Order: sequence, then structure tokens, then C-alpha cells
Amino acid sequence: MYFGIAFQFRICKVRFYFLNVYYLIKSYYLAQTMGEVKYRNAYDESGRLVSIAEVNDENRYQHKYFCIGCGAELKPRLGSVNAHHFYHIDSTHPCSGETYLHKLAKKKLVERFHSSKEFVVAYYRKLTCKEEKECEFYSIWSCQKEVLEEFDVKRYYDMCTEEQSLDKGKFQADICISDSSGKNSPILIEICVSHKSEKEKLESGHKIIEIKITSEEDIEALCLGKIVASNKYSENPNQVMFYGFKKESLLKETLHAKFLSRFILYDSGKAYVSSFDREFMCDSRNRKHSSHSLIEFNIDEGNAHGNLLAIGLIKALDCGFNVKNCQLCKYLKEAWEGPMFCTMSKNYGTPQHPNYSEALICKYYRINKERIEQERENMSRMLITRVE
Repeated sequence: MYFGIAFQFRICKVRFYFLNVYYLIKSYYLAQTMGEVKYRNAYDESGRLVSIAEVNDENRYQHKYFCIGCGAELKPRLGSVNAHHFYHIDSTHPCSGETYLHKLAKKKLVERFHSSKEFVVAYYRKLTCKEEKECEFYSIWSCQKEVLEEFDVKRYYDMCTEEQSLDKGKFQADICISDSSGKNSPILIEICVSHKSEKEKLESGHKIIEIKITSEEDIEALCLGKIVASNKYSENPNQVMFYGFKKESLLKETLHAKFLSRFILYDSGKAYVSSFDREFMCDSRNRKHSSHSLIEFNIDEGNAHGNLLAIGLIKALDCGFNVKNCQLCKYLKEAWEGPMFCTMSKNYGTPQHPNYSEALICKYYRINKERIEQERENMSRMLITRVE
């Protein structure tokens, strides 16, 4: 009986301990959410946006300050320990940090548009190689790339307003950048603090820049430089997103981005094939590599598989050249492990692991017709051109 009472007492102590921890955490959370909110910006009595950096001991009492988010009166705190900031006189007054950031970002960006000579935005567009139609090796996988292009919005637009209604009241833009002449369709800037824009708005066809804001530092950085689109390599991949802008670049550039394999049959009878060599990019497709070559081929294997040296030799045979190479010999076999070997080496003294050009002087060389037919099947899925 004594043991049972002691056990229950211990359980009560444990429960009491965890209850205390729970209430401590809850109290801390409430203190953080309901306690003093510190902001770096406020409105003065004339509605002018004021940064805490503009306030000092000499002028702190010359103006009254009001919260951008809730409109309540603020006071500047200019102590020597904590960073200077504005605080609510009534610390219990409900104020949403999200509303503050949302309104501050809009105000700052509109002010920046009107006060700056430039308002530069940059986003990624698809650049296609200008030789798209002339090059037989053109591929959307290799011959296109994303480029970050910059545009000074103020070259085309002269108006910037907050909370603009569009499409007969269907949409409300946080910021609307427009052209008074009506030549250019407006650019909408949407500030995202906690909620993204509605899918219907993003897919409406309007040019929209959606900017995610989490702190005053984000807003300050935004107002100091260009508005640059995020991509998958960015520190914050979804911070700045562009919708409804033209995706195709108007720039004209030869990309020279596609690797080609090059087969070369030399006048000595030896053969060579390159693979992923920078010297044989698509820009050299019409230029011979060697003055001692009898014939050269560009090979784009795509998704096909095959022995490119053997394939080049077969193409040379098709062009009428007297080709002899161990790669095409019926006596060259694949080992289970290790390099290919000549099956005639044991009985007839040929090199066990021959240099492929040994076939030029080998009296046992015989064409492997079965191998050639196998490689022809691979060739049919490749693009091969002769270098003239």
C-alpha cells in the first residue's frame, strides 16, 4: 500500500513539472507575440515615411510618429544597448507584423520608382542558338540556355501607384506600374508576406512580379538594388517570381554548346575518335581537324549506344576506303574482365592485346560481318555527317 501511494506521488510530481514547463513556454510565446513590437520605420504627422536612422536626440520631439501597420502612435527609442527602433506607446495594442511589412514594402517600392532614375528588373529568358535552322545538330537540350536579362522599367513606364484596380475590379494590384501613353501593358508587383497571390491572378496574363518578404532587411535589400528573379540555384528559390513576361529572348547568339564526336581516318591507315573534347564542339562541324586525314565524320550519338570507332570505320568503308582495323576483325573478342584480346595470339603469335592498327600488317585479319551489322543498327539512330 505504501509503495502504491509513493508511486502515485511521483507521478503527480512529474505531471506538475511538465505543467510548469508548459506554462513557462506558453508565457514566453505570449510575451513574444503580445509584447513590444519594434519597427525601423514609421509615418510622421504629415504622412511622410520616416526611418529610425533619421531620428536623433535633437529632433525626436519635433514630430509625432504613427505605425505603418495599425496607425497607432509610436515613440522612438534611441538607447545605447539595443538597436534604435520605434515602439508602440500602448504595448497591448494589437498590431500585425505581416501588415506592417506588406504596407512598408509597397510604400518603399513606390517611393523608389518615383525618386530613382532607373528601376531595373531582371529575369530569366530562353536564349536559342541563332544557327537553329542551319545546323543539323541543333537540339533543344543543348542549344538553348537561360540568360538573365535586365530591363529598366522607367524607359517604358512613367506611373506607379498602390492598390490599383484592374479588369473592371476583378483584380487588385498591390503596386501597378503603368504607361500613361497606353502603349505598354501594366506591370503588377505583388507583395507576399504570408500568402501567395491567387492562382487566377497569376494566370490572368498580366505581367506580375511576386516578391516574398519576411523582414525589413528584405525590403531594404530590395530598394537598394535590382529586382532579380530567383531560380533553382538561388539562396531563396521562390523569393522573386515573374509571371506573364515573355520567355523567349530576342538576343542573337551562336551558343556553340553541343559536343560532337569526331572520327578521323589518317593517311597512315590509323584511326581516331574523340569523345567530349572541347576541340570538337558544334562550331567546328564544317572544319577538318587534320591535314593528314583521308576522311572525317561528325558523330552525334544522341541516346543511341555503340562503339564510335567501329562506327566511323564502317562509314569509311561505305565511302570506299580500304579500311583495316582490329575493331572490325572477327578474331578480336571481349574479355570477361580486362581489355579486348586477339584469339589468334595463342596459336599464331599475334599480339594478345593489339594496337588496333596492327590489322594493317596482320595476315590473319578478317572482317567481322556480324559485328558490322550490329553496329549498323546503332548507326541508324545516330546523326553522322562527313566533314568536307
